[in-house]
Amino acid sequence: MRSDIGLAGIGLEANLGYVPRGTEPRDLLDFTQQLDLWSCLGLPLLVFLTVPNNTAPDPLGNHTLQVKQGAAGGIIDAQTQCEVVRNLVRLFISKQAVQGSSGTNWMIPSRMTFRGVVLLMGMGRLSL
Repeated sequence: MRSDIGLAGIGLEANLGYVPRGTEPRDLLDFTQQLDLWSCLGLPLLVFLTVPNNTAPDPLGNHTLQVKQGAAGGIIDAQTQCEVVRNLVRLFISKQAVQGSSGTNWMIPSRMTFRGVVLLMGMGRLSL
């Protein structure tokens, strides 16, 4: 960076399908354009991703956030969540500027910010 402020990287957060503090649903082209735009700064990118797997109330979740109906490409279930995450992670891997990606609440924590996000329940792993 020209101003030499000591910035070592940029974290991008995408909380797909949540209102009011979430990210509006986007397709892969939108994500590609955003990643390309941020990579113009010449800094490594770290992407934080949250995708809901249901709309049911979650006693551990933040009750000020709601899952938007039709988020993440339509039906909100574990299968759709897995497909969305798989496609996005593949996109992230294809971008040289993206140095890493992390999910929020991918395993059951004691207190969740985003409700309905648990990804690694039955099989214990995400198959890319």
